[in-house]
Amino acid sequence: YIARLWRDGMLPFRDALDTKPPGIYVVYALADMLFGRNLWGYRLLDVFVAALTVFPIRALMRTAGNAPSWPLAYALYLTIYFVGNDFWNLSQAEFYISALALFFARWLFAYRAGGGDTWMFLAGLSLGCMVLLKQNYVLMGFLAAYVSFASFRHKERDFAEAFRGLAIAAMASTIPFLLLALYYMAHGALDWFLYGMFRLPILYTRHNSLPAANWEFYDATLLASIGFCFLFAGGVLDSALRRNWFVLIFLGILTAMVALQRKFWIYHIIALTPLFAVFIALGKDYAVRLLTPYTGRRIAMGLLYLAILINTTVVAVSVYNGSAPRLGTSNYYTGAWWNTAQYLRGAISQRDYYRTFIGPFHSPASDLDMAAEISAVSKPGDTVMLYEFRPAVYVFADVRAPHRFFNPTILFIVGKTDRDRLLTELIEETYANNRPSIVLFGLEGMWTDPAFQQFSPERYEYDLVKDIDVGY
Repeated sequence: YIARLWRDGMLPFRDALDTKPPGIYVVYALADMLFGRNLWGYRLLDVFVAALTVFPIRALMRTAGNAPSWPLAYALYLTIYFVGNDFWNLSQAEFYISALALFFARWLFAYRAGGGDTWMFLAGLSLGCMVLLKQNYVLMGFLAAYVSFASFRHKERDFAEAFRGLAIAAMASTIPFLLLALYYMAHGALDWFLYGMFRLPILYTRHNSLPAANWEFYDATLLASIGFCFLFAGGVLDSALRRNWFVLIFLGILTAMVALQRKFWIYHIIALTPLFAVFIALGKDYAVRLLTPYTGRRIAMGLLYLAILINTTVVAVSVYNGSAPRLGTSNYYTGAWWNTAQYLRGAISQRDYYRTFIGPFHSPASDLDMAAEISAVSKPGDTVMLYEFRPAVYVFADVRAPHRFFNPTILFIVGKTDRDRLLTELIEETYANNRPSIVLFGLEGMWTDPAFQQFSPERYEYDLVKDIDVGY
């Protein structure tokens, strides 16, 4: 929704306020331009980006001293991401961060291996792009600092050369931010850019941490993947014994970046998926070396690959089912893939296929149903007051919100000072747009908060009242 507003001349934050930085909307706008305004374009972009990551994953395995096992690491990465996630977790900012982080590490290692300052410049650019996707990933800069320090400590460069490389990376990392800041300044919206990039994410992080329900999911997933846990631990141990500090520090910083968000939604750990796969591949070879004296190398390899296959299947099913616990069924994974096959051969309709999937807040089928109801009584470009976080409805119906608060949950996460100001703006913007032609209410708990009583459904008069089954 925001990406399409942006392409139509509006701006993230100023015209559509959300907690995510603007980088992900650049990605979505790119997908729109390349593949048209459709849903599969975002998935196709995922496939293209995933194909590119083969190069840094191979380089990272070589850095870790185990180049022959890179196909296993790459296959695990693709399988866990594409097979182990449903529609809600795909095409998230963390996937693009994972790809950028791999290239960031690849270019840093090229510099460490004797390359010129150009590699540090490229690493800095990739770091700057990561920050525009999620601000906390600025701390990945510590990996660049480590590489510069290590090149000086091991007498590969003198102090001036090492410092120059780090300074080049630091300056390059500011380029994406500065370009976007200048763009906002040219449109008279620099204050909104700074608010969305700095203040809003801090308020969101403070608002709450990991929901209790997510702990149950992670407990179940870890138990399901106990074989992977052993192999992962083996890869970490083997890297420590070989003093592969680069890959260990890379893993540690990425893990810290996920933890700093304090939410631990399933898609947050997608940023760790490539390194998870890399260390499992390293752990497999470590386990083969340990087992070979007792079983022989061929049997050891067969046992380990069988264990990886079983764990990959179990983890994929566990993650997929964990993404949709509302179904109350243990066969969501197999049902989703069966319905996909049925849809591809024309046995079920698109609407029935979409009803397979249910996300944390909505399902594609219910969004399409609601959009159809809106389209029947509106025309493209109309304003619709939708008091729920369902941005796809705006896209499917080709309408827009009468204010920047298309995500009303923003009003819950800010402090009282910001809330009072934003509520005033919400009222002013709504009336400035000649009032919405349609009002849909959800998030019933919102109206019990005294701050939102003025927006309670009971305070409105309606020309038509109609209940819509949104398919939760």
